[in-house]
Amino acid sequence: MDKVSRNEGKKVLIIRFSAIGDIVLTSPIVRTLKKSGYNVHFLVKTKFKSAIENNRYLDKLYCLEEPSLKESLLSENYAQIIDLQNNLKSFKLRRGLSSNTKIVNKENLKKLLLVRTGVDLLKKEHIVEYILFLWQIEDLIRASNFTPEILEHWADETAHREDTNPDKEKDWIVSIAKEMREQGKEESGHVSTVNEPVVELAHLHEMLLGPLDDLRYKEAFEAADSMLQDLVAKQKEDVSHPVEQLLIGLYGWLLLRMKKQSISPETESGFVALRNWANELAKGHLRVYYSE
Repeated sequence: MDKVSRNEGKKVLIIRFSAIGDIVLTSPIVRTLKKSGYNVHFLVKTKFKSAIENNRYLDKLYCLEEPSLKESLLSENYAQIIDLQNNLKSFKLRRGLSSNTKIVNKENLKKLLLVRTGVDLLKKEHIVEYILFLWQIEDLIRASNFTPEILEHWADETAHREDTNPDKEKDWIVSIAKEMREQGKEESGHVSTVNEPVVELAHLHEMLLGPLDDLRYKEAFEAADSMLQDLVAKQKEDVSHPVEQLLIGLYGWLLLRMKKQSISPETESGFVALRNWANELAKGHLRVYYSE
């Protein structure tokens, strides 16, 4: 019996209450679970449901404010709970729903998908997120000053927290660190492994605007133009392609979020346009390179 057949009809509940950007980032796991045969349910705050309700891989959407919510969830008889919120409220709601509960911090979700599958699943699911994830790993390695003991300790902690293979974790991050040293990227820049998909996306961008004439992509790109021009004006380095500007902008936004620095509503609105463009670019990548 294959994996899809084993999971057929089993229900899984994903818990992520907010916010729009974080909910959008759960799309790869929703799709992966659905393609593995699960009946996928999602729990979110009502004001953020628009970020997930049109996901074609989602079977049922619950809102946090619904009356008798806990009773409704108990009646579903879930095979698994995936708590991406991981706070007191999500703990109270998930308690008693299933004996199989996974808690995944949002910062580690992308890495979990990448390492556990043994293939570049995230690259296939969302190429932009894949690149940004690799940029973050490069910066983590630099912060460790390339110290093997620190990298191995980090890999052990990650494996313990995410229930992954510690040897694979160590081999993976050590190989990235080695490539950075060999290519002279100790202080800044990106290794060829990371740059290759960036070049791939730059070519795809031109294809979507030109020969493929993708109207939705054009609209998303044009909607992000104002924010893109603001970023170009502020960038110190010479950036030659819009896709690279997009990646630098989104990575800066992620760093601000990780540091919990305040972002003005106007700037946040601009980044929404960038993320929409990034999502359309990822969809184009999936369609062109994987025929999906």
